[in-house]
Amino acid sequence: MNSVIWGYVRIITGTIAGGILGFYVLHRVQVNYKGQAFICRQLARPK
Repeated sequence: MNSVIWGYVRIITGTIAGGILGFYVLHRVQVNYKGQAFICRQLARPK
C-alpha cells in the first residue's frame, strides 16, 4: 500500500513541477520574443 501512495505522490509532484517549469520557460521565451520584436520595430521605424 505504501508503494501505491508513493507512486501517486511522485506523479502529482512531477506534474506540478513540470507545469511550473513549463510555465517559466514559455514565459521567458515570450518576454524575449516581445523584447526583440520591440527593438526590431524601433529600428525599422522611418525617421
